[in-house]
Amino acid sequence: MRSWIAAPAISIRASRRSRARPLRRICGSIVCGSASRCGLGRGAVTLLGDAAHPVLPHTAQGAALALEDAVALGLVLKPGADPAAALRLYERVRSARTRRLVRAGPRIAAMTTTRSRLKILAREAAIRLLPGGLLSATLNMHARDPHRKLRRPVLE
Repeated sequence: MRSWIAAPAISIRASRRSRARPLRRICGSIVCGSASRCGLGRGAVTLLGDAAHPVLPHTAQGAALALEDAVALGLVLKPGADPAAALRLYERVRSARTRRLVRAGPRIAAMTTTRSRLKILAREAAIRLLPGGLLSATLNMHARDPHRKLRRPVLE
């Protein structure tokens, strides 16, 4: 029996020999959010966490979004509710918030991992020169209850 650790290496070698699309192209499309455009679920099945909205590590939001998803599912999956309708509501409400964070990942990565001296200088100058109040206001804007639309009755 093969070790589970050896399996990924075998798969990668096999894909190099085949005419499969390059791994970077596949990962690039998933990480940039096209997976979430396909729809998260069907019927009584949906996705949550990184499966629903894969964020780059530079956003530092992956675990927080998964916890938000869990709370949102708890709010919509009430006793007696139609599971399929509840899951579509969850998907609609969550997609707006998560889409912004998925899209922000490449921009954040570009600024935090750059080797360009000019970009580094601009980044560090902005950090030093921006007033703390502006940063606090920006953070507070994003700190609103992500479940407010699920806490009140939704009329459709």
